[in-house]
This record gives sequence, structure tokens and C-alpha cells, in this order.
Amino acid sequence: MKLTIKDIAKIAGVSPATVSRVINKKNKGYMKKETEQKVLRIIKEFGYVPDARAKALRGLKTHLIGVIVPEALSCAYQEFIGTIVNVCYERGYGTLICSSENNAKRELAYVRVLESQRVDGIIIISERLKAQAVNDLINKGIPIVLVDEDIPGAEAPIVLTDYYEGALQATQYLIDLGHKRIAFIKGRHTTLSSQERFRGYIEALQRNSLDVEDRLIKAGDFTYKSGYEATETFLKESPDDFTAIFCSSDLMAFGAIRCIQERGKNVPTDYSVIGFDDIYFSAINNPSLTTVDVPFRKLTEIAIDMIKNWTEKGKEKRSICEAKLVVRRSCAKMVK
Repeated sequence: MKLTIKDIAKIAGVSPATVSRVINKKNKGYMKKETEQKVLRIIKEFGYVPDARAKALRGLKTHLIGVIVPEALSCAYQEFIGTIVNVCYERGYGTLICSSENNAKRELAYVRVLESQRVDGIIIISERLKAQAVNDLINKGIPIVLVDEDIPGAEAPIVLTDYYEGALQATQYLIDLGHKRIAFIKGRHTTLSSQERFRGYIEALQRNSLDVEDRLIKAGDFTYKSGYEATETFLKESPDDFTAIFCSSDLMAFGAIRCIQERGKNVPTDYSVIGFDDIYFSAINNPSLTTVDVPFRKLTEIAIDMIKNWTEKGKEKRSICEAKLVVRRSCAKMVK
């Protein structure tokens, strides 16, 4: 049987208001220290846990953070989710994870579910959710933080990875190795992160007076399959026209490497391949993948701080986290 505040008060011989003040640490001289210690002892003895939803109805914190991600089964998002759960735990928060499977209606439904649970804040990774839905929650006093994807018109703070700079570094690294014909596989065109990666790639080529060739640019969607298929097309259409491939995600890079190897070619001897994300498998792939690290932990820490320190002024905050090149064995210097 679950005890209530009234039950604890009866056992302790005090009023429910006194128990409430002890639980919520609002003694401030209203009661004797002995009374406070007695209530705390009984709470511990009977294993009483305050009801989070009841606390929320009284305007107190639930210590729950809602999280909406596009794909829970994606390797990159799995690592992101794991980081969010761990950092929230360290900060004293529980998490409610919702995966929209890239469906706008589903995202809106999850927004309503998290609102009903009276979470202390919501971390949203989405480019599909409408600004109005985000702003409605903010106007109701629910802190919202956007992570790694922007929603135009949303009045929420946002934490971003510097995808542009990361892609610039990656492309420049290949150029410094002597590669002048670098193929590129895009991510989903609707995402800010994908657009910024492509922009960094283009900028690096232009800075080095290298041509931007449409035939060396293929569409992808961050998946292993799209990386494999784009590379298959490159190898069929123009196998001698490129020496390196920059993929917008590590999963696409794995697909590219597999495609190259199945056709009897070698990475990095015949073709260099570089990815983006630095997921766990990047370090143990064969060959280990040179990639760009997305700072999942830093993004999460900043997002939770924004929720914890939420103010009207805080809505205007925009934070950018550095993306760093991680050099491994999937890229090689061109032999003249």
C-alpha cells in the first residue's frame, strides 16, 4: 500500500502541512529541529516517495525531462539518447523519451503527452514540428530547448553543433592529403544539420580553387543504405573521376566503404572515405573511420542548463558547440 502525506503525518503526530514543509525543504524556522528529524526518519523508515504528478499539480517540479527525437533506432540518435539519459540522471532528472519516426503528427501527439505529464522541460530534435506548437508550450510556461535542428519562428533557445565548420575541416583534411576530386553524399535536405555540412564542403572546395561538380554530389538520407547506393552510382558512372568520398553521416560512410570493398577496391588505398558523427562503431569499423565528432554530451549539458535556468530572456539564447575532426585510418595521402 502506497503511503500518502496524511499517512506520514498521522504516524508522526503532526499536520500534513508540516510533512509537506519537510519534504519540500521549507522549514525556515517554522518547526522544531526535532520535529523535522522525526518526520524525515519516518519517511525513510516507510520508504515514502512523493507523487510526482501530485507535486506538479501544486506547481512544484516533477524532475522529469521530455525528449523528442526523430529516430530512436538510428545509431547516432541512440548515442544521443543514451547521453541525454545519463546527463539527466547526473543532474537529478528522469527522462521520458519519445521517437517520432520522422512523422510530424506523431511529434505533435508526443508534445501533448509530455505536456500532460507536466515535465520540467522538453528537449526537441526536429525540423518537422511547427513553430506554433513550440510557442504554445512556451506560453504555457513549459521550457523548450531545440537541439541541433532549427524550427523557424519558434521562440525557443537552441543548441547547435557547428556542422559547417566540421564539414569545412573534413573537406580541407582531404584536400591537404592531396585529394582534388572529392565526392559528397548529402543527408536529408530538410535538415539544418545536413544543409550546413554541404555548405562547409562547398566552401572548402571554393577556398582551394577546386571545381564543384554536380556529378560528384549525390542525395542521401543519413542511412547505411543511401550511402551504399550513392557510392554504387559513383562507381558505375565515374569511378576514375574521384579519389575520396565525404559522407554526411558515419552510417552512410559505412555503406560507402562496404560498396567499395565489394567491388574489389580498398579503403583507403583506392578511395579515402570520411564520415560525420563519430558514433561508437566508427572506431571499430575496418578500417576505422575518420570522421567529425558531434559533441553529444556538451549539447545535452547546455540544453539542460537552459531548462534549469529558464527565464523569459533565456528564450533568446543560441549556443554553438564545436565539432572536431577525428583522424583514423579510412583516409590516405594521394600518391603522385
